[in-house]
Amino acid sequence: MRTVSLQSLKSRISMLIAITSKQNQVAGVLYFHNITDTRLTVRPPFQYLKKLCGNNPKKVFFVTTHWDRARELRKWDCKETELRNGQWKPFLDSGAQATRFDKTTITARQIVQMVLSSSSA
Repeated sequence: MRTVSLQSLKSRISMLIAITSKQNQVAGVLYFHNITDTRLTVRPPFQYLKKLCGNNPKKVFFVTTHWDRARELRKWDCKETELRNGQWKPFLDSGAQATRFDKTTITARQIVQMVLSSSSA
């Protein structure tokens, strides 16, 4: 299976963020979180995300990374659930999405498609 580097995904996503709608709003914002971090070291900048997305949380995507390094998968599944039910919950309840990036071209494309779909909705 062909993999894509996180840096490559970030550069692709940076291009997507630069795409704006007629109202000069971004197509989508991706917030990357290394799932193997034992704690959330940097809180998501929720106020900034709201401004950037024009108060449209459906344009926010929380992306967990480093699943390829995650040993004890059950432990990290629990961590992901904790993030979804905790820090990210207000955005997720308002329409934001959370997904996993596992360093494959398939998941990279799926994430890009999610952003493009949200901007056309």
